[in-house]
Amino acid sequence: MDLAPLIAAVIGSVATVGVGYLAHVRSVKQQLKAKREELDLQLEKDRSQIQLEAERDAQAKAEKAKRRFNEFRQVGREWEEYLDRIMEILEDGAQVNLGEFDSECARLSKETRSAAAELSHDGVWIASDDDIPTSVSPEFISSMSRAAREIRKALLEASHGTPPCLSISLTALNEASALRADLRNRLVDHYFRSRGEQLERF
Repeated sequence: MDLAPLIAAVIGSVATVGVGYLAHVRSVKQQLKAKREELDLQLEKDRSQIQLEAERDAQAKAEKAKRRFNEFRQVGREWEEYLDRIMEILEDGAQVNLGEFDSECARLSKETRSAAAELSHDGVWIASDDDIPTSVSPEFISSMSRAAREIRKALLEASHGTPPCLSISLTALNEASALRADLRNRLVDHYFRSRGEQLERF
């Protein structure tokens, strides 16, 4: 019996199966490779999105910090400039309404303290009247309050017809101005180091 045709048929069948199997293996490998590439691409997109969101979040925080810094800077300057104007009026011998002075100082004091409290979000602590002074936090608010009290005494003297002694008020205001300048430098340094950007002068 000639087995050659049978053997040839078997070999042909095996070869066909083998070729089909190898083709299937190649197809599976290609699919797996495509899936890995798809996953890698998605992972890269996710990383880029996370980085973008982190940058946006950092930028938003920096903008909020800058706004808090500028609000404190502006109200502190407004309070000092107001007391300067009152001193000029007193030096000229003119009268100042005591009630209006009290009202304006109360407003500026409240706004300054509120703005100072907001700076705590950025790791800044500003000492005030009831705080223990430290070398880290200048007593800017306390010094402004003392200057306002001394100027009020002068206003009260003037309202009674007594020539006010302005030297004490002037000294208190100069001390407050010096502390404000020192605080300005400290705040600029703090925000420059922590935010990596130069902010407006206080």
